[in-house]
Amino acid sequence: MPHLSHAGIPSADTGSGFVLSIGGVPGQRAGTVFYGFNVATQPWAPLSTSYLCVSPPIQRTLSPSSGGTPGACDGTLEIDFNAWISTHPGALGAPFSAGQVLCAQGWYRDPLAPGKTNLSDALEFTLCAGPGDNVPPVFTSCAPDQTLPAGTGCQGVVPDLTLAVVVADACSSVTLWQVPAAGALLPLGNSTVTIYAKDFVGNVSSCSAVLTVVLSAACFPQPAYAFVPPGTFRMGEVGVAEPVRYVTISYPFWIARREVTQSQLGSGPFGFPGWPNFPAESVSWFRAVNHCQSLNAGTSSNIPPPAGYEYRLPTEAEWEYACRAGTTSAWNVGPSLSCAQANHNLCVAEPTNVGSYPANAFGLQDTHGNVWEWCLDSFAPYSAGDVTDPFVTGGAQRVLRGGSWFDGPLNCRSAKRFSFPPASSNNSIGFRVVVAPILVP
Repeated sequence: MPHLSHAGIPSADTGSGFVLSIGGVPGQRAGTVFYGFNVATQPWAPLSTSYLCVSPPIQRTLSPSSGGTPGACDGTLEIDFNAWISTHPGALGAPFSAGQVLCAQGWYRDPLAPGKTNLSDALEFTLCAGPGDNVPPVFTSCAPDQTLPAGTGCQGVVPDLTLAVVVADACSSVTLWQVPAAGALLPLGNSTVTIYAKDFVGNVSSCSAVLTVVLSAACFPQPAYAFVPPGTFRMGEVGVAEPVRYVTISYPFWIARREVTQSQLGSGPFGFPGWPNFPAESVSWFRAVNHCQSLNAGTSSNIPPPAGYEYRLPTEAEWEYACRAGTTSAWNVGPSLSCAQANHNLCVAEPTNVGSYPANAFGLQDTHGNVWEWCLDSFAPYSAGDVTDPFVTGGAQRVLRGGSWFDGPLNCRSAKRFSFPPASSNNSIGFRVVVAPILVP
C-alpha cells in the first residue's frame, strides 16, 4: 500500500523545501500517481489535480501536469509543495494562504486492476507563512532575569538563554539567537541580553533578560583572605551587648584569615619583639589604618582589590558577622572557650603565633583571644531595631573586638565590645584587614 511522508517546513511561500513523498508504489509498473490537497474541514477525497508517474523514478514536479509519459515508478514520487504553491495556476483557484490547515493524501490506480484506487495515509499540516505575512513570532515566555556569580577574571559567563524561552508562531520552528552570545563575558553589575526569534519569511521579534554579575571568591584570589558572602545575623548578646538586633551585611567581602603579624607590619615597637609570626601588637588605630592605606597604594606585595573595594579595617558589624560565621553561641566554638580553642589569660601569658588555633566556619583563626582587633567604627551605643550595613563615625573612641591573651574568656566572646582612643596602643591590641566596599571613617 502507498504511504505519505514529508520533510521541511510547510509554508505558503517558497524556499522552505517542504516536500511530500508517496512511497510504496509498485515499481516497474505503468500506473498513475495522484496527490490531493484539501482543507481539513472537507472530507477526504481524491481531487482532480493529478501527476503522472514519469521518468526518472523520483520526479520533483513543479506544477500540475496533465501530460507526461507513463513510465516505471520505482516506488517513490515527490512533489515540492512550496514550489507548487508559487507556480499555482489560476485555473486551479487561489493559492493556499498562511495559517490555513490542509490535508494531503496520495494514491495510485493500477491499470492491471481497473477501477481500483490504492490510498495512502493522510497528513494534516498548517501553512506557517505566505506572501504578505508580517506577523512576527510571539514570546509567550522570556528568559527570567538571573544573578550570576563572577568567575575567572571577575567576569560573568552568559548562559544560553534561548533554551529558556517559549515562542509561539504559525511555523513549526523558528530561528533563535541572542546578543551577547552564550559564552560571552560580562562585567560586574547589570547587563541586558536580548533574545531574537525569526520566522520563515524573516519577521523578527525579541525579548530581553537582565543578568546581574556579582562578586564571588574568584574576584580576589588571595589565599590569605576568606570570602564572606552577604547575609543576616543576630548581633549582640543579652547582658553583654544590647539591644540584640538583626543586622544584614548586603555585600560580600574578604577578611584576613589571621591577624597582621610583626613581619607583615615591619617595624615596631612591639611589646614582644623578635617573633615574626606573633600578631603585630602595640599598634594604634591610626597605624592600623595607615597599613591598610599602604596596601591600597600597592607599596606591599598584594593583589589589587575589586573595583569599589579597598583594604581597610572591618566595621564592627563585619567583624562580628565574620567571627560568628553562622553561630549564635557566646563563642563561635560553642558555649565555652578552652585553651585548646583560643589564647586567653588562662592559657599563655603572652601572644602566640597567629593561626595556632582552629579556624571557624569561614576559615578565620584567632577571632577569640590573642590580641584585641581594631574596627573602623567609632564606638557608640547600639540603636534599637534591625539595620543594614551599620557603620558609625564621629566618635572619640574606636571599637575593639575579640579579646586578647591578657583577658579572660568572657571578654573574648563574639559579641563583647571594647573601645580605646584611636591613638592608644598596648601589647594586647592588634588588627586584621578586610577587603570590602570603600568607607570613610
